[in-house]
Amino acid sequence: MKRIKMKIWNKSKIMRHFARDAHNRLLYGRHAPLTAQLVFIDPSNIQFVYYGNLWDEELPEPLQKNKSIHAPLLGSRSASGKVVGGDWDKDIIPLNQCPKYLVCQKRFIGGMSWEDTGGYEMMRQILIKKPGADGCHTMADVIKRFENVDNLYQYVKKQGKLKSSKELNPKNFRETGGVYVHFDRSGNVLFGGGGWHRLSIAKMTGLRTIPAQVGVVHKDGIRLWKKNCRLSFLE
Repeated sequence: MKRIKMKIWNKSKIMRHFARDAHNRLLYGRHAPLTAQLVFIDPSNIQFVYYGNLWDEELPEPLQKNKSIHAPLLGSRSASGKVVGGDWDKDIIPLNQCPKYLVCQKRFIGGMSWEDTGGYEMMRQILIKKPGADGCHTMADVIKRFENVDNLYQYVKKQGKLKSSKELNPKNFRETGGVYVHFDRSGNVLFGGGGWHRLSIAKMTGLRTIPAQVGVVHKDGIRLWKKNCRLSFLE
């Protein structure tokens, strides 16, 4: 019964995705984004992070208690494919100031252990507030997760690519779960906070292009966003 309910829920969610796509197409024509759309981006172009939906532990300490939000939270991946105006794209911080990115930098550039980078402690704090975050419930889960991140780093370093979500799971809906990116009013790419390790690894291994999931597109940048990515013809 539980499996049947899950299938029904997944189908209804996909129908909502298609409804959003149709609405966007009606309003914005060929410039419209798709929900969970697969695009290819140059990771070196991602310099800023939209912080509206980040956990405090993912923010620089001075911002944790003093962040101001110009617009309602865009949600996480559920906002994928939305076109939103306003000043939400001003809620950004440099990627290289974010703790998760710095942890990866210490690990992959500095050669430090995950414990010494502060990665374990960060996850301990996150799990206190959100048990099950990143699929982790115990410190054993956290250690295993970081082992998988190490394995991914070695794969990317050797193969020179990141696989798309569809390559990892053919049953996946488009690029759901991929590196999550928004596009601001000028069409520039902003990191949306999903896929920290993959993005960090891509930047630190010098990849020129990676698959990504479209998040929110600013209404003023609707005619510009596609200039800063390469579209997939499989959508």
